[in-house]
Amino acid sequence: AQIIQSNQNGTNNATQYFTKELLAKIAYLGLYKQIPVSQQLSPARFFPVPFGDMQNSSSTWLNAVKMLSYLQWSDDKTPFDRDRSNFGPNDPMPRKYVLKVLLEAFNIPLSTNTTSPYSDVPNSDAMFKYIRTAYDLGLLPTGTIFNVGGNVNMTREDVFVALWKILSTTTITKPNYTQLNDISNYYVPGNYTPNNMSIAP
Repeated sequence: AQIIQSNQNGTNNATQYFTKELLAKIAYLGLYKQIPVSQQLSPARFFPVPFGDMQNSSSTWLNAVKMLSYLQWSDDKTPFDRDRSNFGPNDPMPRKYVLKVLLEAFNIPLSTNTTSPYSDVPNSDAMFKYIRTAYDLGLLPTGTIFNVGGNVNMTREDVFVALWKILSTTTITKPNYTQLNDISNYYVPGNYTPNNMSIAP
């Protein structure tokens, strides 16, 4: 499947806001790029659906949502948080949370720089490290204003550009399919340890 099609969901409007399910789709395809479907063996496909509004979903991309809700690398943080009742597949996502999904999905180390590159983003923002890292990597349009602290929804154009830069930047180490298929890189539901009981997803 293509990551970016010429006519996604019936429109090619670059300024349209990105939905959560579409973000799950392109992140999943970006991670498994050029890997045959037969080798896309994320163990999350066997895990329960963590969201009430997706329980009976017939979405082609349900496994993408599940994978990105259970995948967690050494920082024990998942791209999509599971601490909510509903996923909201058709909801748009604010810019700072889109960045969190992409950076966590691709296991990109976060910046330790505490200086904010934007006048409207304090370094006390819970998503500051993601914003700072994305800025340092050049994933974002240039400017001095991030857009209301990152609370403005991210457009299709900006999301695709950010993903393209992640995939095309040679200094960014991307997960390979062996790592993506390794159950040790996932939160396993029902497998309780002192670590995963004390860390919020």
